[in-house]
Amino acid sequence: MKETLKELSTLKIKLGSDTSCKLDYLCHHHKWPVNDSSLTDPEALSLKLALCIETLFNQEMSESVPPESPVLITLPKSMKSMWIYVLYQLVITRNNKGENKNEIVNFMNKKGIPTADDIFKYKQIVHIHPQPWKVGDVSFLRDPAQVNELIGELNQRKPRSKKVQD
Repeated sequence: MKETLKELSTLKIKLGSDTSCKLDYLCHHHKWPVNDSSLTDPEALSLKLALCIETLFNQEMSESVPPESPVLITLPKSMKSMWIYVLYQLVITRNNKGENKNEIVNFMNKKGIPTADDIFKYKQIVHIHPQPWKVGDVSFLRDPAQVNELIGELNQRKPRSKKVQD
């Protein structure tokens, strides 16, 4: 996921230790699927900030969503749903930069990024061998309703039990 996150917009930010502690508390309190790493890990910090923004935005818009507001995205609660969230962000970011579907497909294939179908399989993420992207994969991830449905379904899955080593 780290390599995938590097493709999103990059900003340099500075956070104090109090803000960092509060962000870590929110991650733990909301049980977001983000590792508890320090501020020296920019990818973990990026995910924490993204989930914090999504949570606040979804809470603010829960009563009524103005037509001009960005769409609500279901919060990921598992590593697999977090992957779908990151794929959605990556596709939307590249689309908003003016890339067409074919350019996004070529980019995703060149980087070896797994498709949503790859993530949905009942395999651990480390055992996934990415399939080639198609235009339909990009279209799927550009549709917030479908993304929300998939994230919701992945959030409902029970975590795989770890096998005990003798």
